[in-house]
Amino acid sequence: SSTALDEVALAAKDFSLANAEAYEMERRNYMEYMQMRLDRQEDEAVGAVHAVATAAGKLEYERKMEEVARWASYTAETEDILASVKRNVHEAALEDIANERS
Repeated sequence: SSTALDEVALAAKDFSLANAEAYEMERRNYMEYMQMRLDRQEDEAVGAVHAVATAAGKLEYERKMEEVARWASYTAETEDILASVKRNVHEAALEDIANERS
């Protein structure tokens, strides 16, 4: 009976050790799986951040190009107005000279 009790205790110890090893293997596999998911989610997040940054850069570039076009238009309009003013001043000066001579 002491031998039987020792055998039962040894079997319980072996069973407990086997369960602990199985649990540790499950835990390790689960941790590897979760790490793989985390890595994939990090890659997706980096991809999303890259896509957003690229889109923001494109929008900023388009905004700058619109601003450049708007300033070019303003500049051209201003140059036209100045040319017209110069013509008007020149014509007025010629009229004044003509009026003074007559």
